[in-house]
Amino acid sequence: MSPSSFTDQEVRLATERRLKYIGTAKVNISHIQFDPPLPRDLDLKNLERLRGIFRKNSCRRLDVDNHIPAIVSQHDLTDALRKANVPQQSLLTNDAHQIPRLKFSAGQLRGLHGRHRVQAGAEVLPPADRWWIIDLYLDDIGEELRAFLVEEYANQKKPTDGDIYRKIRQYEGEDNEAFRERWFVRLSSSNQEKLDQLDNKRNHRLRRAFDRLLAIPGLWSGGMRISVLHRLIASGCVEEIITYLDHIWNFWSSLVASNRLAMKKIDQDTVEALQLLAPGKSRTDKKTARGLVLGGQAFGEFGDEERRSIWARLKDFDVLVPSLYTFFEDFKYLESCAHCVKRLFGPSTSIWQSMSSMFVPQSDSEDGTGVEESLIQTSESTFRHQRATDVERLETGYWQIWLYAMRHYTLMPPDPKKEDDLLAKSARAKPDQRAIYEMAELARHLGFKSTEIEMLINSSPDHQIARSALLQARKPDRYRYDRQQFDLLINQIVGCFAHAVPDQPGRSQELLADSTMKPKVRCGVPQARTQKQDNALLFLDCVNAEVEMADTITSFFVRRCVYFAFFGKPTQHRLAPEGDQPMGDLPQSPLFVEREEPPDIYEETVNAAPRNELTHGRREESQGDGAGLSEARPSTAAQQPPRRRDEQDHLRRQRRKARVRRLCCTWQAFRRCCRRSYVGLITQRSNRRRPFSLTRVRRYLGLHQPRFRGKTFGANRMSCNSKGYLIGYKSEAWMMSVRELWELCL
Repeated sequence: MSPSSFTDQEVRLATERRLKYIGTAKVNISHIQFDPPLPRDLDLKNLERLRGIFRKNSCRRLDVDNHIPAIVSQHDLTDALRKANVPQQSLLTNDAHQIPRLKFSAGQLRGLHGRHRVQAGAEVLPPADRWWIIDLYLDDIGEELRAFLVEEYANQKKPTDGDIYRKIRQYEGEDNEAFRERWFVRLSSSNQEKLDQLDNKRNHRLRRAFDRLLAIPGLWSGGMRISVLHRLIASGCVEEIITYLDHIWNFWSSLVASNRLAMKKIDQDTVEALQLLAPGKSRTDKKTARGLVLGGQAFGEFGDEERRSIWARLKDFDVLVPSLYTFFEDFKYLESCAHCVKRLFGPSTSIWQSMSSMFVPQSDSEDGTGVEESLIQTSESTFRHQRATDVERLETGYWQIWLYAMRHYTLMPPDPKKEDDLLAKSARAKPDQRAIYEMAELARHLGFKSTEIEMLINSSPDHQIARSALLQARKPDRYRYDRQQFDLLINQIVGCFAHAVPDQPGRSQELLADSTMKPKVRCGVPQARTQKQDNALLFLDCVNAEVEMADTITSFFVRRCVYFAFFGKPTQHRLAPEGDQPMGDLPQSPLFVEREEPPDIYEETVNAAPRNELTHGRREESQGDGAGLSEARPSTAAQQPPRRRDEQDHLRRQRRKARVRRLCCTWQAFRRCCRRSYVGLITQRSNRRRPFSLTRVRRYLGLHQPRFRGKTFGANRMSCNSKGYLIGYKSEAWMMSVRELWELCL
């Protein structure tokens, strides 16, 4: 690891420590001298505590954490080595059982820390066993290193995983195996194995992504979790994990213009104060972050002018501030979704690579451009078409499978282990076969093909439910069905299921508008309530739609930020057809239902352009070897039948509604435009409320003139726009709720 990833103080201390460190030795307790001499200046309570520990659990003298740092002159050390007849090189052994035992005269060995341990050991240990492990340094060490050693060995708090990881990487970069091992053994045996997995060559990309963040010290102490590394590797989400880690790097490095010296001054207090804030989208967060940065609570190592420059970059950041802490919390959510997606293919080390190899392109386009129709899911039962290349279809299809898992992961928990391996516990929740079936059907229509997908589709839950209903209605021990008619009866019941019409509730939910998220719950697995209410919005168009500045953060905004952190943000947008398109020749099912009219929902098209460097890499992989892109698939584009006049009028009304939705995006954005609990719209000529039209609503909202956008009106004020429409606050008989106005807009 490059020394530039660590602070100047860390490099300076490590260099002196390497030069002054002699090794480890066993010495008699009586040979270790302190200033002032023992037993003066001892904490009696701490001494009694150590006596009790030593009597019950022994001294654990071989543990690195319990070593005592001591200084000795080179002359006295040489004399002790000569008397013991051991070479100085033997003091550098990593084998605790091979540590040599040395004898020193009174006053030659000066302990820097460990007075209480030595005194307790002298009182509790038997005379023949009164020895201790010491770490020897030359006595000409500087005061800075002396203070550092006292603080480190004092072990006032146990080093975190982040502290240990940084030290290990630092000493690896210096080829200092002795000190690297001293920090490595501080990990439990389980965590040692997990860190070794990260060091495996197969995981070098993941290790590089972590090591890149070493240049920002504040991320590590409260964020790194070595105990989770094996789950990162086993998840098969390496591409998504690296995208998130790159997102962390890009954010924090951008605040200081990628200045590596400045990055070293970003401390833990700064990271913990700013993580999970969204100053570019929340007025409350913006006010909080501004006070922290300009007031010096954050970026305390920087000057006033530097903090103003940092704030100029931070204030427009439009997603949640990431850190290693948020990464490991959000990984829990990604891991739950990954268990669902893995049902679509066999064992694999990378979900992205497996899905890429499963993708089947459409046949060559008629115009020779290689552009065909792509399906974009807009609700659980409706879709639209958009023009896209096969690579774009692969990416948008991949994202949509993940969004389906994000909506339904609670219904698809991992299958339990083999019964022989399970303990006798209460029954676990069983996966919803309908949710799994619909995910497989969605994957097939998005262009993915695998044996597992076909097996899931062939085991339709409709047939299982119908069969179960027949057997439960007439108990097999008392009745029997004719074998030849049994399958026919099942098919008849399944046919009844096909008559169900999808229920498409509106996407604007009152609870969502009022669902504010405090910073501490803006990461990790979502709450059941917020997960349920956000499901209707976890579709590609909604996730990629722009979000306006608000007073607070909603739960959907949090889901959106987590999605972008793992999968990247789209870089471009394309115009979309107005309304949903019927599914044409797609088969009838509860997931794919042909519609005669477009739904009353807001639609916006997303261009499946490369979202970041990772996306470019994926495209190169897909185009390089052509894996999974050789088979042809018939186009799903449907021809529209001629429409009657009343149908055309209906479509015009629906398109007008969609335009209103595009202006306001969502219910909460509409409410922010109004800014007040109640508003009224009246005319100058008569104090009578008139029917709303699209033009009047647009004028009311001030969207046709920038000076009216987001304007706040006082309780006793009235304002008239250029067309004579008055906007009032609680205007008696003409008072109406914002919700009523929203409904009238539609």
